[in-house]
Amino acid sequence: MSQLKQLVSSTIICGLITQAALAGPAMPDRVPSTGQFPTVQGIATLTVTGGNYWHQQRYESGDRPSLAGYDESGTPLPDGFYRYELRMIKSLPVAAGDATDNRVPGPARGEGPLAEVITGQFEMDGGSMVFR
Repeated sequence: MSQLKQLVSSTIICGLITQAALAGPAMPDRVPSTGQFPTVQGIATLTVTGGNYWHQQRYESGDRPSLAGYDESGTPLPDGFYRYELRMIKSLPVAAGDATDNRVPGPARGEGPLAEVITGQFEMDGGSMVFR
């Protein structure tokens, strides 16, 4: 997929998530004590920020996002406070034999909210992650 298509898709998805989050009941903040999140049933984006660090990763159905105390090169993150945000959008089930489904991701009737946002923070202290 071209970078432009990825950017447009990400922008649309973020807009849908924001709209769904604003329309639905407030979700309580939850901190994963192990740094692991629920398995994705659709698509999700995990963003981690702190100090001069920013990282974002996309996940698809079946993936299990997790937090790590290392950057992309394997270097431990510097000591300090970090925030994370996992935005998930559920997928609609596709009818058997429907290979040309172009619907926007979302839940089937009665399956709960379209989007879920999990936020929290952790501290890096001497190379260890401490969840708050």
